[in-house]
Amino acid sequence: MRSSLSRYWPTYLAITAVLGATLLEWYWLWGLVFLIWSIRAIRERQATLVQDISVDDAPVLFWTLTVLWVVLSVLLILQDVLRLIGGSDV
Repeated sequence: MRSSLSRYWPTYLAITAVLGATLLEWYWLWGLVFLIWSIRAIRERQATLVQDISVDDAPVLFWTLTVLWVVLSVLLILQDVLRLIGGSDV
């Protein structure tokens, strides 16, 4: 049986990165997380927020959540990009 650390190292790394990014106010990483969730939801035809949402069972809710994640991704990434190039927050 593999240890929890060796099996779930990407998750441990992601938790550490998200905590660090939050402390450093790097919101682009949260944008990347939302983008990964969006891509995964579309690929698997199921999203999870508070409960599992299948595109087959609740298409409007599924697409609302998925589009929200994409919009949040763009806004969070854009906010840090604009801050980096000397602009203001979105």
